[in-house]
Amino acid sequence: MLRTLRDQVAHKVFTAVCVLAPREDLRHPGYNMETVVEETKVVFDEQASDGLIEAYVRTREAVGMAGGYGIQGMGGLLVEKIEGSYDNVVGLPVRATVGLMERVLFAQGSDDGEDEEE
Repeated sequence: MLRTLRDQVAHKVFTAVCVLAPREDLRHPGYNMETVVEETKVVFDEQASDGLIEAYVRTREAVGMAGGYGIQGMGGLLVEKIEGSYDNVVGLPVRATVGLMERVLFAQGSDDGEDEEE
């Protein structure tokens, strides 16, 4: 898998996040929800040798990791650059998630653009 990622040079990492919170006023549908899909382009080092890839695999660092490498560890040696969120490649796009949480939690008084009657 790592050889394939190296040979195709670039791949994309996608993470979908959904934040849901109950509305305090219980207005339909009873909750606020926001979603985002974060996309990050990862460019592998074309010069990473088969020997380097095999040595990395032998470390077992990436066992259980979805992409087969850990950019935050020794797997970062296989990566030339990224375009987008580093946190997304590691696992959770933190900034995007916090932004969703703020919109959902602080939207309690809004009615999605409609005028409130009180």
